[in-house]
Amino acid sequence: RTLAEEYRDVSLSSVTKRFSDKVTDAEILYLLGDYPRASLVLHQLVTNPANQREKLYPKALYYLAESQYQQGNYLAARNLFEQLATQTSMGVTSGRASGTAASNAASNAASNAAIRRELKFAMEDLERVTDSIRRLIQIGDKLEQWDGLDTYLDVLKSEGSLPAEIAYISAKSMLRQGRIDECASMAGAIGVDHPLHAKALYLIAVATLRQGRLDDALQGFGDISRIQGDYED
Repeated sequence: RTLAEEYRDVSLSSVTKRFSDKVTDAEILYLLGDYPRASLVLHQLVTNPANQREKLYPKALYYLAESQYQQGNYLAARNLFEQLATQTSMGVTSGRASGTAASNAASNAASNAAIRRELKFAMEDLERVTDSIRRLIQIGDKLEQWDGLDTYLDVLKSEGSLPAEIAYISAKSMLRQGRIDECASMAGAIGVDHPLHAKALYLIAVATLRQGRLDDALQGFGDISRIQGDYED
């Protein structure tokens, strides 16, 4: 029997393997690039309510979201990453920020505050939350649907400085959205010692050019040319 065949047999998989073992199998499938089979295994795990209090449930949810993302199923992936971004500190998803709540967050102060409170409760697993927010920004760019993303950024900021990778992809996204001033400000927050610093300076130069400040933009591009390292994606 192949791994995929085993997991198509619900009764067999539920008897012969523990939840943690199944998650490990799915992780291996994901790392091998077999995203459809990984999704098959993980979907069965995360849709079973009995598994929601398993310690590795958030990990299973994460790899399911990533498997969907890698297959180009961006709407399904976004739904799963939203759940991960609002998981509780107990490792169990609860009352996530729904697509409706997220899409109204920019204009609805009450909804915005509620999402902030919920996300604040999720910060114990900061790394997974950060990875999920990174994907949500990338999916927003792919679908050109950005409503609600600023709420997630605000909560990460409240936990301290925004991770440089998140600041960079957010700045890129803001440039794409035409939020030029915000792009420059976000990119400018990336420290000079960080590997993304040159890329951030490039974004700032592009933003300056789009603002019509030609001399400043030329100076910015000139400064970048003297920095070692990649500065274009």
